[in-house]
Amino acid sequence: MRKYCLILCGVLSLSCKIVMAQEEDGLVDSLLIHSDIFAFEAPAKISLKMDVKAFKKAKYTDKYLPAELSYKLDSINEAVVKQVRIKARGNSRCQKCFFPPIKLNIRKADVKNDYLSETKTIKLVTHCNSALVNKRYLLKEYLAYKLYQVVSPYSFRVRLVQMEYIDTGKRGKNIDTWAFLIEPIGVMAERLDMLNVKSDNLRDELMDRSIMTTLDLFQYMIGNADYSVQGRHNMKVIRSKDVMEQEGVPVPYDFDYSGLVDAGYAVPGDQLGIDSVKERYFLGACKTEAEIEEAVVGLKAKKPELFEVIDAFEYLNSKEKTAMKRYLEEFFSAVEKNSFYNYSILSTCK
Repeated sequence: MRKYCLILCGVLSLSCKIVMAQEEDGLVDSLLIHSDIFAFEAPAKISLKMDVKAFKKAKYTDKYLPAELSYKLDSINEAVVKQVRIKARGNSRCQKCFFPPIKLNIRKADVKNDYLSETKTIKLVTHCNSALVNKRYLLKEYLAYKLYQVVSPYSFRVRLVQMEYIDTGKRGKNIDTWAFLIEPIGVMAERLDMLNVKSDNLRDELMDRSIMTTLDLFQYMIGNADYSVQGRHNMKVIRSKDVMEQEGVPVPYDFDYSGLVDAGYAVPGDQLGIDSVKERYFLGACKTEAEIEEAVVGLKAKKPELFEVIDAFEYLNSKEKTAMKRYLEEFFSAVEKNSFYNYSILSTCK
């Protein structure tokens, strides 16, 4: 799996160097990888040349289309171009979004590197629609990932991207916007020295109880009721390599249906009985009051750091950041009430 992370560094060339190595067959590109692409906070700069109309038409087909990935190495001025394949991902976003998220397949990228021996993909979260407000939705979802990183070490890392889509179709209109990359599950599992659990035959009771409680309460805090351990809906599961420790560790992703993001296309599930994703709904399994209190104490201890993550983010204006903090503050005020456990947890837990 270490090879996979190095592959991504090589293909996307985020913090990589190039040297020209003399061999019998002539000069070849030798990519010297020296850092982790998800370890940097500065946005990456990538362009993707593609037929935008063809991509949108094929979003329901699960079909890969050719594209050209362009990036710049730190040590040279010329852009490096690689051939990749792309397809749309995410069922709900394919239905709701004019421009759905992308899965990048780098298997056939022409990189002269020993680490490109396996077929690998990486998820790129896109802007959904062209309206300016959709960029804000994306940036707020990116922040939701960063907030969960504060709460739990069992979390996906993300890398913000200044993205340019170069349309090769008849319209030929380029798009400059934001996107972000999600750390692949295999890379994350190896980083934590754990294993990826691929089974969908899972349930809450098979998860680490404390970690699951914290996750459920975090999802409640950000107003997200669009996830499930069963079927791994917006959820991945990892576990210890120790065969004696079989409890799963849940890792959430896709936070665009949360009240914190408040995307215009996000609507709550009919079975929840709420009118807006901004209405909080505890979706987790029932826990004791002591277990909930322990998770509450943990989140309260992280509150200053959570707010600092929002304050320090320079790509949202102060109004947006204030609104996000106000939404979180509603949660921290609610947990101080004596009625919180009975009214907010027991009333909806399963």
